[in-house]
Amino acid sequence: MENLLLNIIVILVLVFVLVIGVVRLVFRVSHPFSAGMVAPTVPGGQTGSGSSGLGIIVILGLLFLAYLAFSAGGFPLQDDQAPVDTARPNLITVKQKPPQNYRETDLIPASFYDPCAEVRDAYDHLRNQLAAEKENAASTEQALRAENRQLTHTNAARQRALADSTTALNNLRQTIRQQNQELQQASIEFAQEYEQRLLAETDRDRHASEKEAADKRAAAEQKLRLRYHLLFLGLLGLNVLGLVFFLLQRRGWLPQMKKNTRNKP
Repeated sequence: MENLLLNIIVILVLVFVLVIGVVRLVFRVSHPFSAGMVAPTVPGGQTGSGSSGLGIIVILGLLFLAYLAFSAGGFPLQDDQAPVDTARPNLITVKQKPPQNYRETDLIPASFYDPCAEVRDAYDHLRNQLAAEKENAASTEQALRAENRQLTHTNAARQRALADSTTALNNLRQTIRQQNQELQQASIEFAQEYEQRLLAETDRDRHASEKEAADKRAAAEQKLRLRYHLLFLGLLGLNVLGLVFFLLQRRGWLPQMKKNTRNKP
């Protein structure tokens, strides 16, 4: 502790001297002719005060760097090494092989306070807790692996069932598609057959109607022709009868008709 305070005091003194040198150099450079004095010159055109101040700063800086370099390991300002008791063995340099049930506390006297005992107890507690957690983690891992295997088997069974269901569904779709095609073909054939039957019935009805109309027309023509024949025969008979009556009258076989003269003047 005293060595650290002494080092801090030396560093502060050196920093103070360096600051004074810098301020002085700046003052001399900015005011070279203050207080009615003429600054001495040296060959080269620089003032002597400025060069001397710069040299002081450089020397102080080198001293400061040297101090920092040597203070990296610390100045031996005081002797901190205590005399070694040769009668008491050094516990750190003991090189003998420890027994099997060795513990670090076995080499420490009972009257000596061990500040690491609480830390060691906490470490033992944490180690035991970690061991228990590892056992729990191992048991949990085994349970998870068993569950994973069971889920794997279940998943495989579900996948097989899904594959079977997919196959059955595809077969059903194929069957439905085939039946649909057959039904469409049957519907087309039935429609064609019904259309042909309807056309045949239509043609038969049309032929029957035409035949009936032709029969009616033929019957009407036959009746008309018969009427013409009867009329012709009647006229012909009247003409023949008139001719016979005329011939009979000319021959005198029939009495002649007298002319009516009563109404003549």
